[in-house]
Amino acid sequence: METELIKDRSLSSCIKTANNLLGVNFAKTIKGTWLPALLFAITTALFGFFALQEISATSLGSPSPTILSYVRSIGTWVVSLGLWAYFFASVITLVSESGLKQNLRRSLAIVGVELIVYLILMAIGFVVVRMVVMSHLGKPFTASFITLVCAVTVAWVLLMALIMVPFKYAEMRYLLSPNGSLRRNLIAYYVSGVRGGGLLIGTTFFTVLASACLGAIIFLPTFILLGARTSSLLGELTMNDPSGLPPYFNALLIGSIVLTTFIFMIVVAWSVFVFYYVYGSIEHRRQMKKQKQAATTE
Repeated sequence: METELIKDRSLSSCIKTANNLLGVNFAKTIKGTWLPALLFAITTALFGFFALQEISATSLGSPSPTILSYVRSIGTWVVSLGLWAYFFASVITLVSESGLKQNLRRSLAIVGVELIVYLILMAIGFVVVRMVVMSHLGKPFTASFITLVCAVTVAWVLLMALIMVPFKYAEMRYLLSPNGSLRRNLIAYYVSGVRGGGLLIGTTFFTVLASACLGAIIFLPTFILLGARTSSLLGELTMNDPSGLPPYFNALLIGSIVLTTFIFMIVVAWSVFVFYYVYGSIEHRRQMKKQKQAATTE
């Protein structure tokens, strides 16, 4: 795909350019990403199905999940993470000069770093919430205290989101710099992302909102099937009714998750294109700033 990357653009301009890029190269985008998108959709469907099976079994009085169940769930989740890196690398390959093999290796590296940071932030958040709860031991759990715990949790989630936003720039900078070293330049990439935080935050908010709205439409068939499954489970729990679901329901549910997730990956590819142009805008401003500083020094 021919693109003009390094250019000063506003958020609306980045979105418009990404829309044009996807529209003109829609068939090429599907051709370049269908395999990782399909594999990711299948793995996501299996992960979701296994989770639903465990919830249903536990609700109906079956024994707690076994170690094998946990291993299966964790294994499926790890595979999904790897396939997400594969999909991300496939999208970047469409707009970069590097091959898929190099982009995949770099994508796995940056996703691994983001996962470690995310887990650390999750652990810190858990400790913070636990400290709040422990400070209230021996006292009645009033509505105001529960509100406090919820407020602390939401505040930490929002803080985590803000901390992770600059990684959107670091992702693009690392994958689009063939000779860049993640170990040496990660902090510098992250700091540059922080400096472009305003544009990145606005882009993240818009892409998440747009993806949520489109996802609500795309996943509607799956939501309907999940509602039917929930209704059947409630009937079994409260009224001891037999399941009214047809024998092929599980296959239908898995197929629906696979299909809707596969379609939704087009939206994900679009969001990657948006951040691609946002990176180009931030990089242009960074280069202009360096040139001005160099001119001032001379």
